[in-house]
Amino acid sequence: MADVKGFLKDSTVLVLLVVAVLNLICCALVYRFSIFVHGDLYNYGLIFSLDWAEDFYYSNTMLWVFLDGAIVLSFLSIIPHRQYSIKPSKASKWLGFLLPSITIIYQALSIMYFWQMYDIVKNRLGDFGLISSVEWTSTFSSLSNTTFALLVVALLILFIPALRTTGIIEVEIVKEEEIETKSKPKKRAKSKKKVKS
Repeated sequence: MADVKGFLKDSTVLVLLVVAVLNLICCALVYRFSIFVHGDLYNYGLIFSLDWAEDFYYSNTMLWVFLDGAIVLSFLSIIPHRQYSIKPSKASKWLGFLLPSITIIYQALSIMYFWQMYDIVKNRLGDFGLISSVEWTSTFSSLSNTTFALLVVALLILFIPALRTTGIIEVEIVKEEEIETKSKPKKRAKSKKKVKS
């Protein structure tokens, strides 16, 4: 039980848990967004066509790949950060930097693919019979805006563990340089006597 308390007291671990939870909420919102497009919008005149559906399916699939990857990586990032706070090592330090950095890339790609899905609905579905209506646009706006906001917040929060580890790495490099300079014997400068002529 004491380990769980220590686990929850580690602020970096909590930050990574928050990112994972935000992304899990985004998964639910993306699922609802997909059902909205491939269900509700047909009631507003949308006609199914491979011209838009293939692009939508591709973006949706890629979004799920990167969003799920970001969730897994944020959970995996907890391990080296927790290990570093218990017993610091070079491996936990570098993994604590690399895993959140890769997660940032996955998160950014998730945002990009969600933006493509948003763009397809907003700009292309009118060409396929979708009638503009306040009823569906309000639902669409609330779903997309909430999803974007949570994805971006999770992305920004991910910089905390990456930057924290960068600070640790910088401190370690400075300490190693100080140790190296202390271990080398200092050479005394020889004074040259000027010969007067």
